[in-house]
Amino acid sequence: MKVVLFYLAIAVAAAAMILLSMGQALTPALPAPQAGVLHESDLHFDAKALAHFAPSPAHYTYVNQEWLAAPTGLQVATKRTWRMPRPDATGVQLTLAPEVGARLARKPLHISIGVLPMKGGTTARELAVSAEDGGPVRWVRRPVTTESGKLEFDLPASAGPVRAIGFWPFSDTKDWWFDFGVEITGVDITAG
Repeated sequence: MKVVLFYLAIAVAAAAMILLSMGQALTPALPAPQAGVLHESDLHFDAKALAHFAPSPAHYTYVNQEWLAAPTGLQVATKRTWRMPRPDATGVQLTLAPEVGARLARKPLHISIGVLPMKGGTTARELAVSAEDGGPVRWVRRPVTTESGKLEFDLPASAGPVRAIGFWPFSDTKDWWFDFGVEITGVDITAG
């Protein structure tokens, strides 16, 4: 009888470990508008807000998380069949709450993005960012370093309320064998 209980306890512990390791697969974050947190004049969106991203057919995405499912960053990799950002494609989006989008409308934006190189992947050479307002998408590009840090983007004023911030990592290379990406850990937005 003790042997049966021992093996039953082992089976229960193994099942619990498997369920805990699945994290976001058990409770995926659904796309949802985010309001961010106001710090002085900056709007800050942390990894928890980024976990509610709107996906793109041109990208692979993965939410990195700590042991008990607290998000630490959003990995975004562009599929090798898409590569460069285009005006008719939105990229992976951080959807903004309507009141935030209205506050950012028709103002130039300074966006600071915390990035990490890809773990177990190929880091993109550049990251393109856009403030999406329903019109043609205007991408602003910056080179990505191989170390963690912040990338700074200055975007022109939008034509209307900003609906989302779009992300598009890429590498302008002839090497079509890899999907290039970056991990985004946070976003700060300042309206000019």
